[in-house]
Amino acid sequence: MLPEPTKKLSDSNVCCKICLCENDEIDDPMISPCECIGSVRYVHLKCIQNWVKSKLNIQQNKNIVTIYWKNLYCELCKTKFPLHVKHHGQELSLIPIENKITGSYVVMESFSKEKNSTGVHLIDLSSDQDFRMVI
Repeated sequence: MLPEPTKKLSDSNVCCKICLCENDEIDDPMISPCECIGSVRYVHLKCIQNWVKSKLNIQQNKNIVTIYWKNLYCELCKTKFPLHVKHHGQELSLIPIENKITGSYVVMESFSKEKNSTGVHLIDLSSDQDFRMVI
């Protein structure tokens, strides 16, 4: 189940715990993806996506892009971040995957022994290159 982390923010004193700027709902929604409360509850979607992006290990060759991550958790409350959150009924990804594959592709997700998601593999099927997968 995805967290429904936001409500209509009318308090002009609400600010992002990463950039410390106030709410700008039109361009960048404020979300609450963890269990923090009070003045550190909210974060801009783009701010948390940039933070997550700094934690990613991206490997790329001609027709496969692999993106790995370790447990992504809030450094304040230690709650594990979900991969997606809901905002006004729309599902938003916290992991910003920049897919430069324009043709047909397959997405495969990797899991740890504890069944936690640890990464994704984007495989370009429109390439003339052969590829092999070893599982």
